[in-house]
Amino acid sequence: MIRRKVITIIILLAITGLAQSEEKSITNTLLWSILLPGGGHFYLGQPTAGNIYLMAESLLFITGKSLENALASGEWNFFYINTLKIHELNIFTSYREARILNNNEGYTTPIDKTPLHKLILAPFRWENIKSPYVYGFFLAGIAINATEGYLNPQRKGFDRISTINIMNTGFDRECGTAVYEGMWLTLSFDSAVSEECAYRGLLQVECEETMGRTAGLFVSSGIFGLGHVTNWGDGKSWAYGGIATLSGLYLGWLFQKEGYRLEKPIAAHFWFNFAAGTTLFLIDPANNPLGIKMNFSF
Repeated sequence: MIRRKVITIIILLAITGLAQSEEKSITNTLLWSILLPGGGHFYLGQPTAGNIYLMAESLLFITGKSLENALASGEWNFFYINTLKIHELNIFTSYREARILNNNEGYTTPIDKTPLHKLILAPFRWENIKSPYVYGFFLAGIAINATEGYLNPQRKGFDRISTINIMNTGFDRECGTAVYEGMWLTLSFDSAVSEECAYRGLLQVECEETMGRTAGLFVSSGIFGLGHVTNWGDGKSWAYGGIATLSGLYLGWLFQKEGYRLEKPIAAHFWFNFAAGTTLFLIDPANNPLGIKMNFSF
């Protein structure tokens, strides 16, 4: 039934949007980008970008599907997560192109026109790393997660790990750590770029346009926090959502301070994520809710 509805919506969009629209509306762009990988770019007449997103998301999804049966209970599907992150970026880039094509008409806030490759490289550019707003957030990631790890009286540290099982493959401590860090680095990077673009570059801007600068910041940060509540019946998961909300407020404020430019929020987000996952993995690896779910032998 759901599949039929989605197909119906796509057909209707094709009839009312692609076939008849000369003016490329932001609303239609968003609808197409949400429903179809690369759809917003196809709608805007940008097939190269559309095909890149379509192929990237399809390959990640197919790979994730092929590994589904190999995952242990509670283990995250690394490829599904990255499919979602690429899709978030797809939504933002098509939205941004629509804003640019419409000369920002109807908006008071600017759109960040920084080339995508510079946004992607933002976490590794020295001018961003040296900013106290970036390295300060990195230190906060260490402090918050070290505190959580050391407060757990049942924790078993990294030095007590004997084997690590990832995607039904067993590794010794050293190899497993290398695999974990590679996956966590990738996920931290993809999340930082895609979430800042989607939540700050799109959602916050739209909320501010509708509600005002302050209310828009708080509402978009609250939605960002809810997006990080992975288990609605678990109090600890809600605590993580609260931390994500506070992080969203900080990153949204930094976005405003930077004149609605995304580079420093992306860099700060990446280094916080990387610090958080790595710190907790070393101190209390079995309690790594912000990282990749794995199975350990101690």
